[in-house]
Amino acid sequence: MPRAALLIAFIIGAVFLIAAGDRLMFVNDEGIYLDGALRILHGESPYRDFFAITGPGTFWLLAALFRVFGVSLESARLLRALDMAAMTGLTYWIATRLGSRRTAVYAALLSAALATGLPDGLVVNHRWEGSALALAAVAAGIRLMERPSRSVAAAAGALSILGAWFTPSVGLVAVAIGFWIWWDPKLRHTVPAFAWGALLAGLIPVAMLAGQGALVPMFRSMGWT
Repeated sequence: MPRAALLIAFIIGAVFLIAAGDRLMFVNDEGIYLDGALRILHGESPYRDFFAITGPGTFWLLAALFRVFGVSLESARLLRALDMAAMTGLTYWIATRLGSRRTAVYAALLSAALATGLPDGLVVNHRWEGSALALAAVAAGIRLMERPSRSVAAAAGALSILGAWFTPSVGLVAVAIGFWIWWDPKLRHTVPAFAWGALLAGLIPVAMLAGQGALVPMFRSMGWT
C-alpha cells in the first residue's frame, strides 16, 4: 500500500480513537462482544461456555487487546479504530486504480463518514472486521490482476477466509474471487496458491476450536443462526 494510503489510514484511525475511544454509547450488540472477550480472558471458550451467533474472530481479537492493553472501553474501541483505518486506506488505494488521487481522497473520506454517521458505526461489531478483511481480499485480487503472483493469490485466499471467521457470510467473497481467478487464463496458474491460502486460514481456527472442545458447538450455533 502506498504511503498516501497509509497516512490517510493512520489519520482516520487516530481521529476515531480520540473521538470515540472512551465514549459511552448505549447501542445494541457491543456488550455481546465485550462480555465474550472478558469470558475468554478468564479461560472460557465461545460456543462451549457461552452462546455466540457469529464467528469467534471478534471475541478473540478483543480478548487479545484486553490482555495487552488492559480491560477498558478504549482498548475495545482500538479494534474499531483499526477497522476504520484499514477500510479507509484500502478504499483510497482501490479508488486510485479507478480515478485520480483527488477522487480517491474524496472516496476515502466519504467511506469514513458513511461508516461513522450513526452511533452503530462507532462501536465494536463483528461486521467491521469482516468488512475490513473482505475489502483487503478484494484489494489483493486487484493487485493480482495488475501483477500476477502466487503470494498475492495466497493472501487473497487467506484474507477472504479470515473474514468469514468474523462474519460467516464474508466467505462468499472467497467464492467470487476464486471463481474469477479460475476464469481468467492469465491468473489460472495462481489458483493452487489461492486455495492453499484459504485452506490455511480455515484450518488454524478450526484447530484452535477443536482443541478447546468448541468446534461442534460452533456448528450448532451457526445452524441456529
